[in-house]
This record gives sequence, structure tokens and C-alpha cells, in this order.
Amino acid sequence: STPVKFYEELAKACAKRAPRKDLEMRQVFSLNTHIVVRGFHAPSTPADDPYLSARRAIAASLHRGYKFALPAPLDASVDFTFSSAPALSSRDGHNESLAVLSLRSNVASNVRSIITSAQEKFEAAAYVHYYEREGVEEDDWKEAFENAWNIVETYENLF
Repeated sequence: STPVKFYEELAKACAKRAPRKDLEMRQVFSLNTHIVVRGFHAPSTPADDPYLSARRAIAASLHRGYKFALPAPLDASVDFTFSSAPALSSRDGHNESLAVLSLRSNVASNVRSIITSAQEKFEAAAYVHYYEREGVEEDDWKEAFENAWNIVETYENLF
């Protein structure tokens, strides 16, 4: 298997695990994606640019599993970092890795779920006394919840 094919398979595995729906069962979109490829060694006499071949293969594999919010050419919607430095060796002896970092629309529903749970606990006075002992006052909680809800609103407005 060629190095490009190996990373293409890793990208397919990542795309397969990417959530398609958020906690509220809405379609998940990606706004921006960055790929970090470690352990990539380009052949010394390439027929064409091995980095370009790898970028195209990996990006195509990801596009099958990630739905991008903004229509853009394949190369414009995915940023890459290539490193020949080895990844930590796995049990099967591979020193290659591929990490997918993506700003996705499901952030809003995940944060909303966390805030809702925290607010319910706060309103039930669960654990509040621990924070009061440390000087956290009711206004601090209200401000924190307001800020958190603003973050959710900002993410929802992106998509």
C-alpha cells in the first residue's frame, strides 16, 4: 500500500465516525477543517507532487463523510499540516497518524445540553455551597450562564 493510500484509508475511517446528526437530530455541517498528517514520508523521486496527491485523496475521503456548510473547491475547505516526524508508535507498529480537527455545527447542541444540565443543577442548589465557600456569588453564575448561552447563539448563527 502506498503512503497516500494508507492516509486515504485513515481519512475514510475518520469520516465514517463523524456524527451526521446533532443531539437534536439536525444535519451536522463543517465550517472549517484542518488535517494533521504525521509520519508522512514523500518518495524521493515522485512522479507528481506526493503532498498534492495526499491532500486530494484525503480531502476527497473526508468530503464523503463531512458535509461542508460553505460550498468551496475541495482544496479550499480543508487545510493541511504535513510532518515527517513520527507519531507515537501503535500496537501494530505504525508510526503514522492522521488527525481531523473540524469546527462543526453540532457544537451548539452539545454546549446547549451541558448548559441546560448545569442550570438545572444550579437551580436545585446542587453543589452550589462548594462554590459559595470559594467566593462564587449568584451574579457570577448568572453572568456565566448568559455568556454560555451567547456562545450557543453565536454557533447557531454560523450555520
